[in-house]
Amino acid sequence: MDGQDGSFNRTSALEFAIQYGPRTTLEMPEMWKTVCKPQPVAFLFSLHVARASRREKSVRDRTLRDFEKLVKRCGPVRVVPEKTRIAFQVRMSFAAVSLRRDRIVGHVVLARRLENPRFTKIEYISPRNHVHSFCFYSRKELDREVLAWLREAYRVGQQRHLSPQKWVLDRT
Repeated sequence: MDGQDGSFNRTSALEFAIQYGPRTTLEMPEMWKTVCKPQPVAFLFSLHVARASRREKSVRDRTLRDFEKLVKRCGPVRVVPEKTRIAFQVRMSFAAVSLRRDRIVGHVVLARRLENPRFTKIEYISPRNHVHSFCFYSRKELDREVLAWLREAYRVGQQRHLSPQKWVLDRT
């Protein structure tokens, strides 16, 4: 956290870990310090990838950076590094990714169920919230279709999908 009000700046979690290294820790509230130990920021990148080769890490990290660029094309976004994932928020979290040995896995929250073979799983949360999971092995998979998912998910993150819909009466 950078701001005095507790807000995150827009520096990506990946850039933060590269800049400050594995010995940097996140500040936590006093009441949590008795229960939790501070975690090094680099855990985001080393938890699931200890045995990844240098080439696998390079491809995966470039894919993550490109995914983040696609997310930022949707509008202003807050990048929130968490213990096992990197979340993207506007008003609420609308997308998240986790690093694996040779890929990134994640999900987007859409207001509808969207059938697509590229989704590994679709979970129903509520009538207007469906979590669509994906897995990307390379930057080539990040195309216009993924950008369309992210734009739709961004609207969910803004909670625009909850505004009253104008129903058109069919006068036939």
